[in-house]
Amino acid sequence: MIVTSSDFVGKYALSNSMYDTPDYDFYIDIYEREYLIALLGADLADLFIADLIAGGGTPTVQRFIDIFDAFSIEYNWLFYVRGGTKRNWTSEGMKVMLTGFVYFEIVRDQSNKMTPIGNVSSKGENSDAVRSYNSRMWDRYNRAIQNYRAIQSFIMKNRIDYPEFNGEIKKLAYWI
Repeated sequence: MIVTSSDFVGKYALSNSMYDTPDYDFYIDIYEREYLIALLGADLADLFIADLIAGGGTPTVQRFIDIFDAFSIEYNWLFYVRGGTKRNWTSEGMKVMLTGFVYFEIVRDQSNKMTPIGNVSSKGENSDAVRSYNSRMWDRYNRAIQNYRAIQSFIMKNRIDYPEFNGEIKKLAYWI
């Protein structure tokens, strides 16, 4: 629908080896819809996806274009902001958000493998895997969450245009 295998470049580049090439389309098929439903709620996600399909991969209805494209707004949504101060929200666009989430799911699964002897992790001769919250996987996830929150803030600010909204709040993996 939105994310394609060719989107995993640059910041979202994934490791491929001659021994293991994950099926990125498998992950996209599973997680893209799952995160859209979490973001928008089932009813609004279904309407968004139907518009996306009708538009050949691009939304055609203005309310969906508004949350699909990149934007910045200033808004006080009390679920996220304590003390009543205004906050600037920036979304890099829904495609970037979903690419970040799918990247996270792929990398999380690549960190260990199921083998005939059980669940194992690779051990490099000249390197060790990063096992901290500062790893790229968590950075990409948190960046996707910031986009997610910006989109939900836009929806809350323009609630009258999104009466079907029933998305769930997601938290950062750690506070940055």
